[in-house]
Amino acid sequence: MKRVFKNLTLSADTACSGCLIPLFSSLRRMEKEGFFPDRQIEFVLGRERSAGAAAKVLFLGTCTRGSCGKDPWLNGCPPTKEEMFAFIKKNIQVIKNSRGLV
Repeated sequence: MKRVFKNLTLSADTACSGCLIPLFSSLRRMEKEGFFPDRQIEFVLGRERSAGAAAKVLFLGTCTRGSCGKDPWLNGCPPTKEEMFAFIKKNIQVIKNSRGLV
């Protein structure tokens, strides 16, 4: 993952395959479409807490609801790969728009 997505951090030690599979599918689709974040993004899955060092933290799946605070959160147990891709893409675009990059 780090070879292709140098700006991504994954916090998923307790995540199940239900969330990991759609995430990796979404990342593969991002790779195929040439859609890469230009700032550090952390994905949090499972019953994790964010390290908080990334420019943007995205919480994925029902298990992360209690940890997300005001950060973007995608509900679902598990979210579908289509929902996950749309959520990730939207939030990466928000980052780029806030910096005037799009």
